[in-house]
Amino acid sequence: MSIFLIISVVWDRSCVAALRCVVVASLVLVCVPVGAEEPASVPLTNVIPRVGWKNVCKVGLWTEVALRFDDEGIESGSKFDLVLTASDPQGHLAHFRQSVQAISRGDDLEVSGLVKVGSLDSPIMVKVLSNGETVWQKRLRPGVDFELLKQETPLLVIYGASEGFDFTTEAIARRLIHQPRVVELESLDDFSLNPLSYEIIHALVCADHFELSEGVNAAIREWTSEGGHFVVATGSNVEAFQKSPLAEWIAVRVGEIARLRELSGFEGFVGRTVPIRVFEPVPSPKLEIEQGIVLVRELEGPLAVRVPYGFGRVTFLGVSIHEPPV
Repeated sequence: MSIFLIISVVWDRSCVAALRCVVVASLVLVCVPVGAEEPASVPLTNVIPRVGWKNVCKVGLWTEVALRFDDEGIESGSKFDLVLTASDPQGHLAHFRQSVQAISRGDDLEVSGLVKVGSLDSPIMVKVLSNGETVWQKRLRPGVDFELLKQETPLLVIYGASEGFDFTTEAIARRLIHQPRVVELESLDDFSLNPLSYEIIHALVCADHFELSEGVNAAIREWTSEGGHFVVATGSNVEAFQKSPLAEWIAVRVGEIARLRELSGFEGFVGRTVPIRVFEPVPSPKLEIEQGIVLVRELEGPLAVRVPYGFGRVTFLGVSIHEPPV
């Protein structure tokens, strides 16, 4: 009998303690809010959209849509949902939804994503959401907000000056199947950091400008290794190239600068029948390669070479392409 009473007392006390825990837990659950209130979404202001490369892109290939906006009330690293909508080749709407982060570009912030436009007359609907709420949207129209090229049109993107790329002369026009479209970048902020957005480029040229950020250099390097064609022209700006991140992966040794008084090698390479008139000595470094091909050779040695990099290639010119006479 005494043993039963002891067990009963212990059990009763355990039940009372358990009931107390249940009551306290219930009170806690009642007193604690179900969820913290979501912060209010801040609308994007002074938004400048960019499609492709300086608002030039191609149908049917990956195209970057970047939005640059003021940083008022928004911090770098803020997360958004970016929804890009365009027509596919059959005329159906295709939605590309991506989670993106705002990054600093110059004095502003930027978010970007990728889209494929399936027809030459398709607009791109851009919508930015924060916490499920739309903070900016716009319908971008081809021919008004951006230029949409056919896939067969070569797109040349140049960082530097584009004076050396005149495709209107009769001698060059005869050798071209399609007239190239040239886009000149004015600053590092015009570059994309996404290697997939380089897919639409036929060739990317860096002419005497080698101050590339780590992100831009990484994107160019990956795009080249996947089959891209990267063109470098140094002229006398050899030291800037050697200090740039490009020198770490482009397998071309740049030597001392020679002073050229004739350019017969370049004349043969471009198919000119009229000699290039040289009024002042043209500076060009001597180039050395272990693999690849020599495109132009003068008495001073190779002055233009092409080397492989992954599935792609790098064409290296010693002469400047934005200074006379080249």
